Order: sequence, then structure tokens, then C-alpha cells
Amino acid sequence: MIYKNLTILISALTLFSACSTNFSNILPISTYHTPSWKLPYTASTEKSDIILENIDKVHRMMNYREVLSLLGKPDSVTDTRKAFYGLSPEEDGFFMKYRRLISYRALWYLSKENKGANLSDKWIAVYLETDEKTVFYVLKNNIVTNSVVNE
Repeated sequence: MIYKNLTILISALTLFSACSTNFSNILPISTYHTPSWKLPYTASTEKSDIILENIDKVHRMMNYREVLSLLGKPDSVTDTRKAFYGLSPEEDGFFMKYRRLISYRALWYLSKENKGANLSDKWIAVYLETDEKTVFYVLKNNIVTNSVVNE
């Protein structure tokens, strides 16, 4: 009996893992490793142009794969269900209100002054819902664009 229940459990877990999102492909946590950057960091002109050209196309309820096709791979991905640090007072306030609804924060940096959070850093953050694939919110720090993306 125990063996049969264990077999059913293993089968269910295998099916669940096959159906769930594979974040090793879409959340490249180790592909870009910001601590290894030479600081201060400035993104290449090509990267900055792609991000600035496409950020206003990113919106709530968009699929994360679509975001990647527009912006490219993020520089950093944080599992916000674990311990992490906020990057700005605006983000801190956002997390005070919505943290229970968020699973990951994906960051694209245009510039970064030093290893810690710095109010003069230029970045775009895309926050994913707890389904781990739908955009909940987009936040820009020191980047001005033409539209509001969270409506």
C-alpha cells in the first residue's frame, strides 16, 4: 500500500514538474552576474537602445516570454519570496503593498554606480505574479519614457 501511494506521488510530481514553467530557460539567474561587473557599469549603446525602444511595449498581464523577446535577458532575477533587498524607496513602498502577489523581480540595468542599491542607478524592473509568468507591474528608476506601462 505504501509503495503504491509513493508511486502515485512520484508520478504526480513528475507530471507537475513537466507541466510547470522551466525557469532555467526564461529566468537566467546565472547568465548575467552583476556582482562580477566592473563598476560603475554602463550598458552598451545597443542594449540601452533595445530596452528604451521597447520598454513602453511591456505591460501588465503580458507573458514573461514576450518581455524577454522585447528586452532580452535580464541582468538579474530575484525570487521575491525569499530574502532580498529593495532598490529604491518607491520599490520598497510597492513591496509593502503587493509583495504577497509577486514571485520574481527581473532587472535590466542601464547604469549601476556600485554594488549596493543606489538611487542614481538606472534600471527597469518587471515583477511577475505568483504564477511566475505573468507581468504584474513594471517599475522604472531614473528612466523617462512616453507611456505609463501599468495601466
